[in-house]
Amino acid sequence: MNELIGELQEEIAELLQPASQRSDRFSQNQAKERKKIVEVWHEWVQELFCDAVGFQIGGAAFIHAFSGYLQMLGRSHFHIPQDKLARQPHPVSWLRVKILAGTVRQHGYENLAQELEDTWNAIALSMGIIEDYYGYYDDEFLTLIEQTINDMLIEADPYSHSLEQQNLKSSIFFCKNYNPVELLNRAWQKFRDEPSSYNQWEKMIIREIIETDSKSKDLQHQRICFDRETTGRKRKLTEICFSCDR
Repeated sequence: MNELIGELQEEIAELLQPASQRSDRFSQNQAKERKKIVEVWHEWVQELFCDAVGFQIGGAAFIHAFSGYLQMLGRSHFHIPQDKLARQPHPVSWLRVKILAGTVRQHGYENLAQELEDTWNAIALSMGIIEDYYGYYDDEFLTLIEQTINDMLIEADPYSHSLEQQNLKSSIFFCKNYNPVELLNRAWQKFRDEPSSYNQWEKMIIREIIETDSKSKDLQHQRICFDRETTGRKRKLTEICFSCDR
């Protein structure tokens, strides 16, 4: 992973190099600023990778939860002053959303990516915020960043959730075969499609999961008891046979 991050930093450094350089104080200050930009991407690309992992594991549920949570945190997640960017352990949230939307689009979910971008753009417009990263991000970086994230995903190889897995109509079938990721995606889908009936649906699903889990534990307990009883009988039979041999 560190090698991939280092390669990205080197490529960004090359993009930032001016066509010509002078030896005056202005050029020295510019060189220091370029160095800050390159260094900050060591942390930033790791955060962007984690966002991509979240989507790959959680699917649309991660996107809705991630976006919904960050939207509520205020202006600082849309814009950070230039003098504070170098000390930020993660990119501006608006930039994270922008790059995450690209990852979502790469996986073939155009509508989900477009909704994510449109939502954040609309909020920024309503607050009068203009997108500006003061050179810490440029669209020239995007292809390099996306390639680095993809390479990191290949190396990490996290579980991948398919959005098609959430399209389950029967709640009973769903409860007997669910995994947590499917449950969360199904819940978000229900909440967005039929918000007025979501509370009732949630109670029903929780009840069915508890009942299914209880039945599963009872069956497991019965199997354990049967195994113990069978083992005991086998032991007794072995003791009788051993006595007869003597």
